[in-house]
Amino acid sequence: MNVIEVSDQTFEADVIRRSYEVPVVVDFWAPWCGPCRVLGPVLEGLANESKGDWVLAKIDTDANQAKAQEYRIQGIPNVKAFVNGKVVDEFSGALPKHMIEQWLAKVIPSASDKELAAARGYLADHQLAKARAIFERLNQAEDRNLEAMIGLAEVAIGECLDGEEAKFSEALGILESITDAEEALIEQDFARVWLLVEGYRQLSAARERWGGDPRTSLSKEIESSPRDPEFRWMMAMIEGAAGEKERALQHLLEIVKFNRGFRDDGARVAMVRIFKILGDDDPLTHRYRQELGRWLY
Repeated sequence: MNVIEVSDQTFEADVIRRSYEVPVVVDFWAPWCGPCRVLGPVLEGLANESKGDWVLAKIDTDANQAKAQEYRIQGIPNVKAFVNGKVVDEFSGALPKHMIEQWLAKVIPSASDKELAAARGYLADHQLAKARAIFERLNQAEDRNLEAMIGLAEVAIGECLDGEEAKFSEALGILESITDAEEALIEQDFARVWLLVEGYRQLSAARERWGGDPRTSLSKEIESSPRDPEFRWMMAMIEGAAGEKERALQHLLEIVKFNRGFRDDGARVAMVRIFKILGDDDPLTHRYRQELGRWLY
């Protein structure tokens, strides 16, 4: 059913838990509310047209005051979209149909969004061939689909780690083709994949020089030449790609301190990209952003 009635008692099952399977749009309304009677049929029509892409759940706030209080409903109609158990967007009032359609387009995943999610799931499970097939299809269907492009770069690095070293040029070529303006649109994903690509490049170079896991040899080089930016850069990229973000930031900060011009300010740029991967609220971002600021100004 695309339109359901819910209550305080059924809200957890019919809205919260169900929103992990499909987006649920909740219409908080009441029988006496004139705008609610205008909005309701519009929402119901859109839900039925969606063919199951999302579910409309209607809740009478007079009969179900607990949920109205929990979600701080100040006026009705109030419409909230739930995805993965959480409210992701909302609006109040009887909006016209075209504005509701625009709002739904923001909160309801499109077919390509669903395919991207599937490809990322395959990537997380290291099912690289399946992920590649989806990313390539999306990239062919839409010129410069940035999410698909960055996904292909990540697949290529995974294939490199599986022994297909020739795929490195594909990953690097994709990153180099993305403009600064395009990078800003996908900055977190770009930063994450850039670190994987640069980490693989530095790991390959270090293995050619020292063999095996080169970090022990690199540590000795850094200990004997602590201000040599090349060794610190190599270690920072290898550690960062391996998930050791704090160690990477430590080495990059040392480069900023003593070799600011190295790689055209590359250490600072790399730190900023790691901040984007971590997010603004991460303690490491707070700490090292302050440390970086002390040496820049």
